[in-house]
Amino acid sequence: TEEYNLARAAFRAAQESEAKRYAPKVYSEARRYLRRAERAYKERYYEKSTGYFRKSRYYSEKAENISRLKMFKQGEMVP
Repeated sequence: TEEYNLARAAFRAAQESEAKRYAPKVYSEARRYLRRAERAYKERYYEKSTGYFRKSRYYSEKAENISRLKMFKQGEMVP
């Protein structure tokens, strides 16, 4: 559950930083891995879900960083 919580928090942060707009490919990867992780967890494939949660967290953080950097370069307010 810790991996789940970290992945969800990272994904939420990516959403709040408008990653869907500024880093759509990386954001989509994060969302895809989060969905896979949740599905694997429900089906009780815990080791598999842990790996997916970690990948989702990685891509979520990457999308957030890209988004914030692009916003900063454009002179927009960074949330």
